Parts: sequence; C-alpha cells; structure tokens
Amino acid sequence: KLDLEEKKFDYEKDARVDNCKTTQEVVNLIKTKDWYSEKGSAALELNRVDVNAAKDLFKCMERMFAIFPDQKGSDVSFSTRNSNSNTWAEGSHWSGVILNSRYYKDYAELKKDYENSEGGFHPKGTDVRDIIYHEYYHVMTTLGDLANTIYKTVTSRLKMKGQKGGPKQTELIAAGISGYATKNADEFGAESFCQAMGSDNPSGFAIEVFKEILKYKKYMRGVV
Repeated sequence: KLDLEEKKFDYEKDARVDNCKTTQEVVNLIKTKDWYSEKGSAALELNRVDVNAAKDLFKCMERMFAIFPDQKGSDVSFSTRNSNSNTWAEGSHWSGVILNSRYYKDYAELKKDYENSEGGFHPKGTDVRDIIYHEYYHVMTTLGDLANTIYKTVTSRLKMKGQKGGPKQTELIAAGISGYATKNADEFGAESFCQAMGSDNPSGFAIEVFKEILKYKKYMRGVV
C-alpha cells in the first residue's frame, strides 16, 4: 500500500449533511459555507441530483477546500444539465462542474455503471464519489497551461528506461490508472488526481500528479 502523506489533512467535518433529507437542504448547507462567492452560490443548482449524490458532493468538496483553500471564493460552482450524452459530468475553470442529471438523478444506477467500467473510463480503486475529484481537477487546471505542465513533469519524471521492447508509458498509465487517462494531458491529470484522492493504493503517476498540483497551489498562495 502506498502511503500518500499529502492526503492526511485534518479538517472539521460538518455532520449536519448526514441529516439532510432533500437535495435542497444540502444546497442550503453549502451556501452557509465560505466555499463560493455570491455569484458562485447563486449558480449552485442541484435540483435534479439524487440527495445521496448531493451529500457525497458536499463531503468531497469539504475535503477539497481543506486541502486547496485557494479555491474558496470561486464564481463557479456546481450545476445540472439534462443531456443524452454518455458523459457523467464535465468541468472547467469557466463553467465549474456540470453534472448530467441523466445519471445523477439515479445515483444507485450510476454507481453500477461506474463499477462496471473500472480501468476503462475511470481509475482503478475509486468509486462513484470520486467523479467529483476528477472534474474538479479540470476546474483547477484548465486556466493557462497547468494540465500540460503537470503532464510533462510527471511523465518525464517517471519515464521508463528499461529494456528495449518493454512496456510503453501509455501502457503503464492504462494499466495503473485507466485507459481514459491515456487520452490527453487533461484526462491523464484528472484520472490520476481522482485516483490519488479516492484510492487506498494510488499509482506512482497519481501520487506525482497530486504532489504537483499541491505544490503549484501552495506556490500561488506564497506558502512555498
């Protein structure tokens, strides 16, 4: 088991979320936090999201803002869109995270879909809750060239220099994280970050991506 020290952040968890009976109650609780600006809070819309999904979203973001406090006060948050697309969710610096209500209105079914596609379209060792981490990586890195910078740094650092005919790095990424992680720099980072945050046994790629995004955010805050 890999020990990711950077994951061990102490923060106070708000147990009130467990008592929420409706998605709107979760939304109201989020709005009591300092997570989003007034504009971000106004944009928060989860009406077509299952209450259990909303609770998991709350817990994921509670952890995210504890690790990355620089993300607080954002003008973008979460919204819902009904789409026939097979995409569960999407995220960017400009839009925040958009959940596809086609899936998020039936969280139990989404959980099954997620479990059935492990290693293909999501990282090994993660579960449905960790979609939020994947999408929020996009929110944190789609401004500027940060995703590409992290990709180049990590893949260069972990580049295999073994015998000729050995596994290619893309094959190692697919085997250790997911096939989707080989699509491009953005998805490599998002899948790696998702695995770092969600798995008890993250790959070396996942650990290095987490370290890089954490280092960058600390640098931007003047911590390092």
